[in-house]
Amino acid sequence: MSTPGSPRARQEEDRVPGRPVAVVMGAVVVITLLLCGWAAIELAPRMGPAPAHPRRAPAAIGEVNQTLIGADTAAAVLANRQRRALDRPERAGGAPRMPIAEAMRRVEAGQ
Repeated sequence: MSTPGSPRARQEEDRVPGRPVAVVMGAVVVITLLLCGWAAIELAPRMGPAPAHPRRAPAAIGEVNQTLIGADTAAAVLANRQRRALDRPERAGGAPRMPIAEAMRRVEAGQ
């Protein structure tokens, strides 16, 4: 609040000068395009066609023996054998066994 007789404070307009901002943005775009063009020119001779990939990966990569999923089914055979053993209602080694479906039904029923 001003008192009578005091000088009024001058306030500048609240706006950003557009010309310097546009010049800076234009310079950034030009420099970016120049750098992208330079990178393309430098990398073009080094880039060749993509290597052809074999249909199946090799079983051994370096010194590591890697088992292919489709080639070795030992894990699937073991999992099926264990699943069948759990589904058989019999006593083996003194531990009672029952089918999983039956056990889940009994748990739901609260028995």
